[in-house]
Amino acid sequence: TEFFYVMKKFITHVQGDSINPLVINVPQNLDYSYTFNGNYRLPSNAGDPINSSIENSVEDFNNLMVIYWIQDIKSKVIYQSGKADPNSTAIQALNAEKTNISVFPNPATTAFTIQSDKPFIHISLFNILGQNVKDIKTEAMQCQIQTNDLHKGIYLLKVETKESVITRKIEIQ
Repeated sequence: TEFFYVMKKFITHVQGDSINPLVINVPQNLDYSYTFNGNYRLPSNAGDPINSSIENSVEDFNNLMVIYWIQDIKSKVIYQSGKADPNSTAIQALNAEKTNISVFPNPATTAFTIQSDKPFIHISLFNILGQNVKDIKTEAMQCQIQTNDLHKGIYLLKVETKESVITRKIEIQ
C-alpha cells in the first residue's frame, strides 16, 4: 500500500500562529525549521506510535515537501498558499495570476459555471465550517457545478491548475 500527501508534522501551534498585519511588498520572515530525530521505523499498528523525540516515520526524505497557507482565523478565507521549492530553501507562492478564472453567476441559485484560460485539474467547494462539500477531478477549461443539494450561504471555491491554486468566494441563494 502506498500513501500520498500524508501530513508528517504541523510545525506551528495546532491553531496556527498569528503574524504581523500584511503590508504590500513587505515580506514576513518566519523560522519554522524542524529536525526529524532518530532513524526511520514503520509502526506495526496504531497502538505502536512513533516517538518523535528518538525516531521518525519518514521513509524517504526526498519525498517530503513543505506547504503553507495564510488564512483569516474568523472567516477561514485562505489569502495565499504555497510550497517550498525542493531545490532551494525558498518558498514559492502558488500564483493565482498565472490563470484567469471566471465564476458566474455569483450569487448562484441552482448552478454556477467556472471558466478558465488554462485547464483545471481539481475543483473543491468548502462550506464556512471548512468542510469539503464538493470534490471534482476534471481536465477542462469550463465546468458547471450544480448547487441544488447545497444550503444557502457563503462557500469557498478552490480551483487547481497545473500552475496555480485559485480561491474564490461564492454565495449560494
